[in-house]
Amino acid sequence: MKLTYKTVIPYDEVNSNGSINGGYTFKLMDLGAVTLINEMFMNTMPNTTLVTSSATVKYLLPVFQHEYAEVYAKVMNVTSGTLTVQAALNTRRIKSTEWNTAVTGEFNFSLIDPVSRRIVRIPRKIINEIKG
Repeated sequence: MKLTYKTVIPYDEVNSNGSINGGYTFKLMDLGAVTLINEMFMNTMPNTTLVTSSATVKYLLPVFQHEYAEVYAKVMNVTSGTLTVQAALNTRRIKSTEWNTAVTGEFNFSLIDPVSRRIVRIPRKIINEIKG
């Protein structure tokens, strides 16, 4: 897996029980997955954007304010219509050296034309490069 996003959890994302909103951790993982795809090939495809078509997320540990967070991602599968990315959010408390996996998930993305809103096929050349 490749490090794609790194941050410190802000205070304003705290919910009523003192941990961070699940939606915020989902957002971090989604951004990490999109960053991976952008670095791989999306930056070379003008007039195309990504949309998350589905996601499965598993929350393993609570995340608290001011913890360090890193998102790691890797491509699991690619077809002409979808791209599946596995992501993991690891956290570390401020005065600790131990990283723990707090959230894991799989995100499915589709490429679309932002004007027509139609699906854009992933070119065979890119599919072959990703699959190796």
